[in-house]
Amino acid sequence: MSDYTSDEYRQIANIIIQQLCGGGPRQLVKAIGACEIETLRPGLRFRFPDTATGINTVSIELTPMDFYRMEFGTLKRIDYTRVLVHDGLDSDQLTSVFESATGLTLA
Repeated sequence: MSDYTSDEYRQIANIIIQQLCGGGPRQLVKAIGACEIETLRPGLRFRFPDTATGINTVSIELTPMDFYRMEFGTLKRIDYTRVLVHDGLDSDQLTSVFESATGLTLA
């Protein structure tokens, strides 16, 4: 992936949030109680209350081929366990994959 500035990384993260829930970070917090939203290079990661499957963390990264990779996991204190990974996603698949994996509704 080419080099991006810090502002461009934040812009990518905000675009992902928009594609995921149709709003900004506040909408994500309101819809599912998201917290600890952080920018990745390039993408984002956030936590949310534990779901029935135990999943409470997701990272969404933009790949060099302009697809997305979503990794779902459980984070308890400092112990992280990867639960599920989806590669090669289009932007219009983010919401349905998230809702299917977590049982949470973003709308």
